[in-house]
Amino acid sequence: MQKEAKTFTATIYLSGSIETIKQVCRKYCLKGLCITIKPTLFIYTGGEEFGVEIGLLNYPRFEDSKEGIMQKAIELSTQCRDEAMQHSYLIVTADKTIWNTSKEQ
Repeated sequence: MQKEAKTFTATIYLSGSIETIKQVCRKYCLKGLCITIKPTLFIYTGGEEFGVEIGLLNYPRFEDSKEGIMQKAIELSTQCRDEAMQHSYLIVTADKTIWNTSKEQ
């Protein structure tokens, strides 16, 4: 058997404990989602911190629309940010980047 789906990917970038973030992702994926998690290092003006890249894609087994995947990316990012006690995250797709922060600007 072979199944195809229209390609769409979203990558979440988030600082925080990888173990905490993995636990949030495991629970979230019970809804029917397959993701990747990679450790990463963020270097920025005045500092650095460890975090993760979380990859979502339109996996044919759990096929979804672009909008559906983006909604899952936003939900998952928010849950991970809150559980990892962070203030912001990025979601990057082929055509846009979303930065979300809980801090007042």
